[in-house]
Amino acid sequence: MTTSGFHSLGRCLRVGLLMLGLSAIQIQSYAENVKAELLLVWGSNGEKPSDPAHKPLDEDLAKELRKAFKWQNYFVINRTNTTLLPQVSKKVEMSKKCVIEIKALDGQRVEAQLFGEGKPRDKVIKPLSKEKSITFGGEDSNKCAWFVIIRRIE
Repeated sequence: MTTSGFHSLGRCLRVGLLMLGLSAIQIQSYAENVKAELLLVWGSNGEKPSDPAHKPLDEDLAKELRKAFKWQNYFVINRTNTTLLPQVSKKVEMSKKCVIEIKALDGQRVEAQLFGEGKPRDKVIKPLSKEKSITFGGEDSNKCAWFVIIRRIE
């Protein structure tokens, strides 16, 4: 191979390594930590629960739930904030009967699986933003309902 052939090969390798490095930087910046708030909410048409720790859900979120569900009153049973690392699953216990396994897939989407009484229930892969939360729910005794709401926070 001639000297100019070695220079061309070397130039190609340098350009290739540079492109690979830039791709790695782009991937790394895209896969970011996601801060999320998880809420376990009880829905009812009755009055406030007897437990003083159960506070009314903020009115904006309650209005959104009323648009889709029949219950008029929503109370926070448990609220927790967590940081999701890219591609690392985290289990968050919302109650003795309710656990969420969640991970950030990339800067926009998360994978969340609900476990009820130790059994897998629902699983979703969805975008998570301040504007779009993820909601799981089901009916409970006494014509009430429970919800797990996951929303992105800063």
